[in-house]
Amino acid sequence: MPSVSVSSKVVQKALTAAKCGDLKVLETIGKARSLHDSVVDDYGASCVHYGARSNNVAVLELLVCRLGLSASKRTCVGATPLHDAAASGSLHTLRWLLGEAGAQVDEEDDFGLTAVHLAAKYGHSYVLNWLLEETCCDIMKRSTSGALPLHFAVVGGCLQAVKLLIKEAPRFLSIYLVFFIYLSISGSLSIYLSIYLSIYLSIYLSIYLSRVLYLSIYLSIYLSIYLSIYNCVLLINPYILPTYLKHKNDCARREKTSPSLIYLTKM
Repeated sequence: MPSVSVSSKVVQKALTAAKCGDLKVLETIGKARSLHDSVVDDYGASCVHYGARSNNVAVLELLVCRLGLSASKRTCVGATPLHDAAASGSLHTLRWLLGEAGAQVDEEDDFGLTAVHLAAKYGHSYVLNWLLEETCCDIMKRSTSGALPLHFAVVGGCLQAVKLLIKEAPRFLSIYLVFFIYLSISGSLSIYLSIYLSIYLSIYLSIYLSRVLYLSIYLSIYLSIYLSIYNCVLLINPYILPTYLKHKNDCARREKTSPSLIYLTKM
């Protein structure tokens, strides 16, 4: 909470008003000169962040245009209101921030994530589709961990987001990426979705990469057979599944005990 002359009660009231779209309360606090960029929650999120999450353009117009709050203030993890809009699937406020508030589509938080990463991660395919069609966003930008938006879409389990990203930049899709997608899926999605997506990627490659048709057809057949068989092995023998868990220390114990089929139960 801020250390300025604004009580915690006023701070909470302002943040709640921004979240709920109560313009009258925000105007009242603003007239009392108690609403500024130092009014934040415990994570450094301001009223503009809350307004961006609520998908309420009127709140942003009041806070930014009339009361002079910053549309680029960052939280304790470096997230701007644009990041929050993308992560919450708030397309209206995201468009306003980019078009009226001067936000940059490829601005990164402390983890190197952009609006595209976050829209893909949380499965907001309509936000992702708008970003791809209406902006010059960089879908090949990597996070600090080296992950592309496509990686986040796969781990997040949004097939539509995966399709959008593959369609946008098929030339950048490498063999390494295909196998990375497979490994990511096997650790976070169901077996059946993994088989479907692996076959989809293979066929898509063979159709799109017409310049190397024979090579791509061979590759597609190989990938389809290999990944499908491998997934079937995982399906039949659940004792192999623990090897794909992130925490390697638990693998040995999971292999010895009766498997809980953690992935199969989430289908």
